[in-house]
Amino acid sequence: MFIDCINWHSLFNKINVAKSNIYIVLPGIDEELAELLIRIIKEKPVLINVCIDNSEDAIRNGYGEANGIDKLIQNKIAVKESKGNRISFIIVDNNGFILFPESRIFTDDPIGPNAMELDAFNCTRLIAHYFPPENILEKEKLQERFDVSFEQQKNWLDTLTNEITEGTSHVTEDFNTQKFVAIREALKKNPPIEPDLQRQIKTYTAKVQFVELKFSGINLQSRTISIPKDALPINNKELKKILQTKMKLFQDIEGNKDFAIFGELKRKVEVLRDNYLKPITCREGKSLIQSELKEAFKGRLQKIKNEIQEINKQLPDILETATLKTKDLIKAELLNFFKANVPEEIKQYNDAVIKDRKLIEYVDRLVYRIPFPKTEKLIEKISLSDYYYDLTFQDFSDDKLIQELKKKQIMKDEDIKGIVDMKNAFAEKK
Repeated sequence: MFIDCINWHSLFNKINVAKSNIYIVLPGIDEELAELLIRIIKEKPVLINVCIDNSEDAIRNGYGEANGIDKLIQNKIAVKESKGNRISFIIVDNNGFILFPESRIFTDDPIGPNAMELDAFNCTRLIAHYFPPENILEKEKLQERFDVSFEQQKNWLDTLTNEITEGTSHVTEDFNTQKFVAIREALKKNPPIEPDLQRQIKTYTAKVQFVELKFSGINLQSRTISIPKDALPINNKELKKILQTKMKLFQDIEGNKDFAIFGELKRKVEVLRDNYLKPITCREGKSLIQSELKEAFKGRLQKIKNEIQEINKQLPDILETATLKTKDLIKAELLNFFKANVPEEIKQYNDAVIKDRKLIEYVDRLVYRIPFPKTEKLIEKISLSDYYYDLTFQDFSDDKLIQELKKKQIMKDEDIKGIVDMKNAFAEKK
């Protein structure tokens, strides 16, 4: 078909039937296309040549991925480069087509014509231009291809004549004025972002992202218990004062080796934040991370998450041990108090051993009436979660955010000026 609509599925089918050679010229190459070429070259003796624009801008603007290039090189597939290339074509054996791919920033699948079939002669010319022969054998093969292309040109012309006669090559229809009126009204209500501004924002958002790091379940030292008024039938100010100082469920947290791991965990998360994230005060709970640091950040983050998994397994034992220690401490305080202030029901005993045992029983009954929380109710699993968000046009329209980005040197002055100038120009047009 002379004019065609090629999506990933049809592109796969066209390339997958290769028998002898594949020539691909694109601004960049995606990882899935690279994997397809690798699979083909492993399954059959096909000569594969690739040419791309070897530049950061091409990748940042959505034309291919660094992973795609890496995979081609690792599998010894021939790759050439053409600076600033935006011409795209694919030639499989003797068939070729010019491709008009969209940047993946804007769209994934085409909705209309995006490919044009190449005649045999121009296929050969493009191969000669982008992949010139490097030795006598390659030159002879190219010459042979030129010779064969003249015969194929005749066949192609006959096919094209039939398509035109049968009307199968038509891809146009009458212009729909009513549809355009609706489009124009929609654009008035919600004007599009200027292409230059959109491209600049998308290029910069590839360098930096919002990140939200949530750390919860670690403040165990704040856990307290409440002693109901009727739990201790003695209305004594001194006793209440003693117990008031023991209301925290967990005692001596700083000196407790079990709880030391929580302090170390908090320290590691704080160091992680300080080393990789820049907090943004005008976006509550959010920070910014440079994309070039994201991989290292996520690696460190995963190590801490693995530690948290192990600590969560130990939590029931740690919490139960701490609860028992607090019970023993309260018992000891009550026992000392009631030895100095003997309850009426125990004054009748004169034997010191009996009196001590009765005091212990008395204190045990009081402590039993205190509603200590059960371990399973105490457990709030420690968690560390990370969420990432791209900056939007609305973010770059926020003067407070722009000033903060500038103050914290997250963006260069010229980048900020360029975006702000275009944003203001866009606002004036509206």
